[in-house]
Amino acid sequence: MPAPEAAILGCTHYPLMERVFQDALGQGVKVYSQANLVAESLADYLTRRPEFLGAGRESKFLTTGDPKAVSNKATQFLRRRIEFVAA
Repeated sequence: MPAPEAAILGCTHYPLMERVFQDALGQGVKVYSQANLVAESLADYLTRRPEFLGAGRESKFLTTGDPKAVSNKATQFLRRRIEFVAA
């Protein structure tokens, strides 16, 4: 077995399993989550381009899937009601 220094969780679903990956790889392996990397990149971009910051008063959740099914799964996972609309 190779001894990796880091692992990148590149799928949008992998953050759900980040702890499992970290436990399996051990504390000596740095685990980077795609979700965290994208969020950090967006925060950096908005710091440099504040004209793109919105008012922050409203959120809209879009899906290319079935809005009702995605809303139900998101609500189940996040334990608060999330309503998706068709993209």
